[in-house]
Amino acid sequence: MKLTKPKAIRLFLKCNIILNILILFEIKTFAQKLPNVQTTNLWAPANIKIDGNIKDWPADFKAHNSATDFFYTMANDDKYLYIVIQERDPHIISSMFSGGVTIAVKSFGNKADYGKAVTYPVYDPRLPMYVNFRAKPKVLDSSKTELLQLDSFVRASNLRLTQMSKTIKVANIEGLDSTLSVYNDEGIKAASLFNNKMFYTIEFAISLQRLNLSADKVDKFNYQIKINEVEERGMTINRDETGNITLFKGGANAQVGQSATYFNGEYTLAKKP
Repeated sequence: MKLTKPKAIRLFLKCNIILNILILFEIKTFAQKLPNVQTTNLWAPANIKIDGNIKDWPADFKAHNSATDFFYTMANDDKYLYIVIQERDPHIISSMFSGGVTIAVKSFGNKADYGKAVTYPVYDPRLPMYVNFRAKPKVLDSSKTELLQLDSFVRASNLRLTQMSKTIKVANIEGLDSTLSVYNDEGIKAASLFNNKMFYTIEFAISLQRLNLSADKVDKFNYQIKINEVEERGMTINRDETGNITLFKGGANAQVGQSATYFNGEYTLAKKP
């Protein structure tokens, strides 16, 4: 049976919608199979590079946390603790831009320990990082033109990330200032990138010496991974009884607030294989 052009187009669009639904279902199914918090330790891959690209890591993440929606893996070698985080939801990515992500490492079992903390990315509130995900080009038939448009969008987004994500904040780490450049030589590294699906990945590398930890001693510690709170300012938001916004006003320096979202875990440093 020969299809007319309009029918062929409708059939193609229907098949594309079904394919996207199947892909989303596969992602959700994969996430459900992962533990909420990483349950095993891992010796870090050799020659790992902190650049926001997950190609250096094992193919599968070790956990998917429901509180933050983070896919993540934690690993170590004899010098560094490594954390790679990937987020796929544009709304949560925007929250990560607003508040930054903090990794806090605490003495095992010591509830009074606030932890040695590293936060990234850190932006000037007057120059916030922003990506218009709605403008992401749609790839319907994988034509060369569509793929080039998507590639251009990803490249532009990553260029902006590279230009703006140049600051790391640290807290309670002896001998370090509270603010570091991403190019520092103090044993604290962080980087981020979008992949070709616009999934956002952050990588951290934190010196074990800075954390007072030793892989030789197989030290165990508690950790917290958090999307930070942001204080709302310069805005007026009124809602009705059902929670719908009835009034929204904001000045030039207005900032949308958000609550902190976090989870806790524990990790025992892996021994060299």
